[in-house]
Amino acid sequence: MSRQAHQVAKLKFFVHYFDRLSSLPLDQPLGCIEVVQNVNTSQNCLLDRSQMPLLPARVHLEGHVHEQFDKLQTVAATPELFGALLSRGLGESEIRCLAAPEMAICLLVAKHMDDKSIIIVRGAEQFSQVEGEDFSLRWAGDLQDHSPKEKDGRVSLQSSHI
Repeated sequence: MSRQAHQVAKLKFFVHYFDRLSSLPLDQPLGCIEVVQNVNTSQNCLLDRSQMPLLPARVHLEGHVHEQFDKLQTVAATPELFGALLSRGLGESEIRCLAAPEMAICLLVAKHMDDKSIIIVRGAEQFSQVEGEDFSLRWAGDLQDHSPKEKDGRVSLQSSHI
C-alpha cells in the first residue's frame, strides 16, 4: 500500500459518516456529544508529586482502543489533539477520531493540550471499522455501534485523551 493510500482511507471514514447520516430519517433523534477540557493549574496536585495511592485499574493489553465499546477509553494524545488528522496524523487518537468522526468537534473547542490537560469526549458513536495502523490504515466497512445508550440517545462511552 502506498503512503498516499492511508490519506484516501482517512477520507473514506468521513465520507462514510456523512453517508450514514444522510440515510437517517429526518425525524430520528440524534445523540449528543459532550467535550470537556480540564487543565490542572495547581502545582500541589501534580501526579508525580502526589503521595496519594492510585486507585485500582484494569488495563487491557490486547486490541485497540477503537475496538472497546463498553469501557472508558484512555488515549495517548499529542499536544495538538488528534494531531494532524487529515495530513500526517496516524496515532491512536487520530484513528479513534476517524472511527468516530463526531470527535472531530474537539478540533473546534479544545485545540491544544499540554501535560496538565485532559480532554474528555462523551457520546461519540463509532461508525466505521478500522484495519491496520500507521501507513497500512484502511477503512474496513460500516460498523453499527451497539454501545449502551443513555436516556437522551447518547452513546454511553467516554473517551479520555491525555
